[in-house]
Amino acid sequence: MLGLIEIRPARVAYRAYITAAGLSALRRLMLDHQATDPASLAHMRQELGLDTTEASVAEGVRRR
Repeated sequence: MLGLIEIRPARVAYRAYITAAGLSALRRLMLDHQATDPASLAHMRQELGLDTTEASVAEGVRRR
């Protein structure tokens, strides 16, 4: 699969799953501070393993 997401049937409807290429693209986007606001997206950066320090996470929460 070369796309960023993969759509698969689920029990009731369809579900979207992020692919390895999509995850890589999202990581690159999160690293570009001009394209994304690090403070407002601190939770995503932490989830992606890009920003794991407690201080940076707290900084993102304070700015909201």
